[in-house]
Amino acid sequence: MGRKKGQIAMEFFAYSAIFLLALMAISIGISLVERIELEGRNAAVAREKVMRVANVIALVGSGEEGFSYRMNLGSDINGIPYRVEIKEGVVHLTVLDGRNTTYPYPTYIGNIEKSGCISAQSGWYIIDVNKDLLISNNGKGVVLWQEC
Repeated sequence: MGRKKGQIAMEFFAYSAIFLLALMAISIGISLVERIELEGRNAAVAREKVMRVANVIALVGSGEEGFSYRMNLGSDINGIPYRVEIKEGVVHLTVLDGRNTTYPYPTYIGNIEKSGCISAQSGWYIIDVNKDLLISNNGKGVVLWQEC
């Protein structure tokens, strides 16, 4: 009789361990699916932002002299910081999430100048996403301006 009670106790612990391992596996699976979905949403938002900037630059570049557009980019993408870089013909948006994924998008092919406090690095104009960006047409091309 004592042997049967011991066997029952062992089986109970074995089944409990299997059940707990199954719950942990399900929990990890759900967590991974949620993370993948969040990364997909962040990528979609990043693509939408870079497309918006590129399209506004192209719109201003094709407009008349004096045409301008002010845009607020927003300081982050779902809590993740990012950087916008512009040069003739292309806009890059880099998500600074450790992997530094870059989303390039074609834009106005013509003269692009910087003004105000926009910095330049290796031919790229670096946009401060915490400030409004003013994009204007000066008759010779597009001027990017941010206040200091």
